[in-house]
Amino acid sequence: MPNPLSFKIAHSLSLISVSMCLLAFNISANIDKTLVESTLLINLQEFPRSKIDKSNQNNRRLSNGASTSIQDAVDSNQTALSEITPLTISLQNTFSTFNDENLLEALEYAISYLALNKTNFNLTDSDILSGIKSSIIAYLKTSEANNENLESAVSKLPEIVYSSLIPARVKSWNGNVPVWSKDISRILMETINESELAADSALLQKTLAKNSVSTLLKILSESSDKANGFTNRISNVDISRSVPNEEMLFGGTPNFMKFDPEKTKFLEFAAKGLSDALFINNQSTFSKESIQSASKLIGSGTMEGAIEFISTLEGDNSLFAYEVTKALSTGLSLSAVYNTSNKEENRDLSLPESAAESISQEIAFSVISSSLDQGYGLELNRLAESVSFGAAMGAQLASVLDKSWDYEEGWELYSRNALAKATAKGSANGSINAASKYIENDPNIDDTNTKTTRREILDVASGSALGSLIGNTGLAVYYPTIMQPIINKSAQGATSGGITADNLSMVDKPKGVTEEFEIEIARALAHGAAHGALFQIVGLKKDAMPDKRTYDFETISAAEAVSYGSTYGAITGGIKSGEDGLIIKQAIYQGTSEGATVGASLALGYDESVADLVDLKSSIAVKAAIKKTNDEAAIKANSTMAVKTIQTSSQDMLLLMRKFNINPLYTNPTRIFSNPNAVEEEPLPFKDKFPVASPI
Repeated sequence: MPNPLSFKIAHSLSLISVSMCLLAFNISANIDKTLVESTLLINLQEFPRSKIDKSNQNNRRLSNGASTSIQDAVDSNQTALSEITPLTISLQNTFSTFNDENLLEALEYAISYLALNKTNFNLTDSDILSGIKSSIIAYLKTSEANNENLESAVSKLPEIVYSSLIPARVKSWNGNVPVWSKDISRILMETINESELAADSALLQKTLAKNSVSTLLKILSESSDKANGFTNRISNVDISRSVPNEEMLFGGTPNFMKFDPEKTKFLEFAAKGLSDALFINNQSTFSKESIQSASKLIGSGTMEGAIEFISTLEGDNSLFAYEVTKALSTGLSLSAVYNTSNKEENRDLSLPESAAESISQEIAFSVISSSLDQGYGLELNRLAESVSFGAAMGAQLASVLDKSWDYEEGWELYSRNALAKATAKGSANGSINAASKYIENDPNIDDTNTKTTRREILDVASGSALGSLIGNTGLAVYYPTIMQPIINKSAQGATSGGITADNLSMVDKPKGVTEEFEIEIARALAHGAAHGALFQIVGLKKDAMPDKRTYDFETISAAEAVSYGSTYGAITGGIKSGEDGLIIKQAIYQGTSEGATVGASLALGYDESVADLVDLKSSIAVKAAIKKTNDEAAIKANSTMAVKTIQTSSQDMLLLMRKFNINPLYTNPTRIFSNPNAVEEEPLPFKDKFPVASPI
């Protein structure tokens, strides 16, 4: 009786003879292809050919496009795909026969051969991925044995691997490009550790992340094929945001045009795959330090790859740059938070919060720094808004992901309030630190695309808080939970994270300016936070009608929450930085009042040129609520800080009072604990208007 395996191999060879002739046009004849073919054919019996049955579940909350994205994100958190060890060993032996110049070509041929014959060999998706993984590991081990530059070798991998499959091969299999981009990204990143190389793995992983993103953008730009989840081409979108662009999936109602998430979904999924490889495979050694290290390399790598590639495109692609960085941020944050939340011991150690803050901070810092390093000329406040929005969305989604199909109001895997605060804090701190690092303090030197001004840093602060509040508040509407704490904690995180940014010390005080720059930062953060919160509440909640009611409960509740959180966060953070609590309180009140007016007005459809001047029916009640909670939060923040920092005896306090002639019946030096019967308005610290920019 003939050997079944021999029969299968012979049968397969007969089926692929024609297709291999076609493949030869794309692969040069510098290598002995039969060696690679034989190695793969001999090891066909090692492929598991196992099929994963994904159950179909009903979706009651999402559109078809969104539901695919969510379900695939859930299904993606599986154990790592293993390499096929016998195949790895065989390919390593085969690759060792090629010289350095032909080694990469041999890898490309092996991957192309497997992809071309997926159906002929009856291989599952998992088989293809495992085969590619074995091929890459064999390539890396051979490169190291040949004393090649491993950083250079790794940098070439993404273009070889992605281009062999996306979009043409995936389309021929009726596959989903976002899912494949996630899976390919994950196995690419996993090969670095699994190859057990002697080189610095962190450097290689960052190189891989950077080149993966730039390669996928290159494929999007140059491909002539469309596929499921992949709309090819990159063209300029009018910066006015008022002109539809069908090729870029940009459109919608006037004043609210945006990109369809489908355009960048495959990038979001790729970012998740890259991040999953770092976080899933290191769960046994999680610590705050390891999370920070992983966040730094994956955050910087992906953002640098995106900004550097988009900066090479012709024309103004700024709106697409903001959309890309938002999508990448969502994928990274979703992965980091979910993979640190799914074990009870990690939740007990608050590691999800560490992950949320670390990944948000690194993304924000890297995207601002990369834009300035490239001299690209992007609006930094828009970049800050985009990535803070994406990071907030990803973290919030991670906490409801396990029940996203049949969500129960209030359910969460990890505290959504804590995650909201963490992402807002990290985003504000990272973006302000980056922008401050590039400050040009000399007013006589013209502003350039590689430097920042005080105005730009303030706009970055506002943009970061705006994005965080829009993201966190929006998800709280979409996946309902108690709204006020989400807004409160988001605002608290943004102001405390922003006002404590270390690099603010690099910004000099101009002549004639009395206030410290941190006070201006506090106002900017409060403005952005209130703008974002009120924009979402008025725009998304049907019961919010501040233009029709003198006391609109939804709007006022949001204003109270954002005022309290902004004030408390800024004062507790500012006092640690040595700032005057009273001045911070006044700056927060001014910023919150201004931002609330702008956010509500824009949500109601007013043009941004008049958004800060609109007088709504609820305006008086909103400002009164802001003032009340501003006072309450200031008292709470100062008393909290006092308990922590002032530990003196009553005898010492009496001596101080006698020395400075302080009578508690008549003296109130700070004025924070003011006379409740006093009616005079505290003077606002800033006379200038804060610039208005409608959310992306």
